[in-house]
Amino acid sequence: MNNCHQPYDVVLLPPKDIAQEAIYLSKLIAEKFPVEFVLDGKTKYPHVTLYQLEIPDKNLDRVKNKLDRIFHKQKKITNQLTNFSNYETFISWDSHKTQNLYDLHQKVVDQLNVLRDGLKVSVVLEAFDSFTHQQKQELDKFGAIGVLQNFHPHITITRIKNLFDLGEVLSMLPVKKLTHVNFEKVALGKLSTHGTVVAILKEFNLT
Repeated sequence: MNNCHQPYDVVLLPPKDIAQEAIYLSKLIAEKFPVEFVLDGKTKYPHVTLYQLEIPDKNLDRVKNKLDRIFHKQKKITNQLTNFSNYETFISWDSHKTQNLYDLHQKVVDQLNVLRDGLKVSVVLEAFDSFTHQQKQELDKFGAIGVLQNFHPHITITRIKNLFDLGEVLSMLPVKKLTHVNFEKVALGKLSTHGTVVAILKEFNLT
């Protein structure tokens, strides 16, 4: 039976050199520790999430049309990637939450939230055993977590299977200087388990 709704991710795609570095680090961790996934740029894409949402199939074309309008003449996002961190067992390469990036995130959320028809992101519901009161409110209002004031831009490197490996994993990652990045592409991606983007459905070029 064909599902009537699917999870998607509106994402910034990093330039080639940053994507390759994220893939390298993902593979590096996977060589030494059990992980849930490894980035490869083909079936697991490095990305910075702008907004995850569950969309009814009937609304997908409307979402694509809205994204066309949002990103038409949108200037590229220049940002910095900083240090590595974790959220539970997710390992992230963090990005600054600049005003330009936050404004774009807010615009995407404001325009697309109504098109999810009240659905919550199934992948998010499956990823965690419990949610805080604040996260439950986010899920009710936006269908996702990490939205607006809780927006935390980052590239997820991998998700380790064992929390007790966390200290060793973080210590093996290189110390990063501030890395200036020009994000020149945005995409609508197919969202899968552990927040992975497993297919790019439509790309948008930023000017």
